[in-house]
Amino acid sequence: MTGLGMFHPSEQRSTAMNDADPDTAEEIKSALLTKFGPLMSAKEVVSALKLNSVDALRMARKRGTLKLAPLPVHGRRALLFATEQVAQVAHGLIQTVDENKEQLM
Repeated sequence: MTGLGMFHPSEQRSTAMNDADPDTAEEIKSALLTKFGPLMSAKEVVSALKLNSVDALRMARKRGTLKLAPLPVHGRRALLFATEQVAQVAHGLIQTVDENKEQLM
C-alpha cells in the first residue's frame, strides 16, 4: 500500500465539524513515522499526500494552499520536511474532505 491509502477520505467517520479525530491523526502519524522516519524528502511528501509531482508540491506551498514548511538544513539544497508536520497536513486534508461531504448531505 502506498501513501495514505489506508486512510482514504471515503471511509465513514462520525466527527463533528471542527473536532479532531485523535485516533486517525495518531494512526497517520504512526504510519508515516514507521514508513519514512522523522524526516521526509519532497518526493516522499508527494507520495504520502498523493500529489502529482514535486512541482505540484512547490506550487501548492507557494500559493499557500498547503501549509507545509521545509526544515532548514545547512549545506543542503534538497527540501526536507518533518514527518509529524506532514501527518498533521494529511489529517487536515482528510478532515476537510469529511466536512465538505457533511455539508453536501
